[in-house]
Amino acid sequence: MVKFLIVRHGFSLSNKDGTFTGQLDIGLSKVGKLQAKAVSNYLLENYKIDAVYSSDLSRAVDTVKGVADALGLSVVTDARLREYYCGKWEGLTVAQVEELYLDDLNKWRTDNGGDVGPTDGETRDQIRDRSVAALKEIAEKNQGKTVVVATHGGTIKAMQEVWKDPLNLLNESWATNASTSVVEFDGTDFIVSLNGYDEYLGRDKTEMPKGI
Repeated sequence: MVKFLIVRHGFSLSNKDGTFTGQLDIGLSKVGKLQAKAVSNYLLENYKIDAVYSSDLSRAVDTVKGVADALGLSVVTDARLREYYCGKWEGLTVAQVEELYLDDLNKWRTDNGGDVGPTDGETRDQIRDRSVAALKEIAEKNQGKTVVVATHGGTIKAMQEVWKDPLNLLNESWATNASTSVVEFDGTDFIVSLNGYDEYLGRDKTEMPKGI
């Protein structure tokens, strides 16, 4: 059994601007850095952590670097834990995507099958396959351990297909910035015991930009 502490990265500069970040390497905002400190403190105070993994994008790495540093560990990066590749939407605001790619955006917003993605970008099924493959590989290397995994909102939503009812994903809230989900993997099944917990953030909680 492996216990995953799955953390969404802190509030980024592009979250602040309301743009589709995708796989652009955008850093944490001032609030995001405060969130990173808060989630690091929460994890260190409540769990015995054996390893720290992350998407290779800096906003994810920097969110959990404090955990790794405090424990004398390295942050092991894996590109399979990245956010959606948003294709032609990357770097655009919601308003710009609505103007240029409205049909594609509406299909993506209402997709419950996982086979629709941003224009020339990845589908949720593709993200699910790569990110869950990464989790299973991490699990093989860390049997009996507790592992922090820093990733992204879209990636977490795609992962939820394997541990929640995929038919209800449209109604599932996005994981908030710097929230923690606790998911155990027994080699076959993923079992959720905590989903998107963020009470430790206090006044520094943030929300997804509207329209995404």
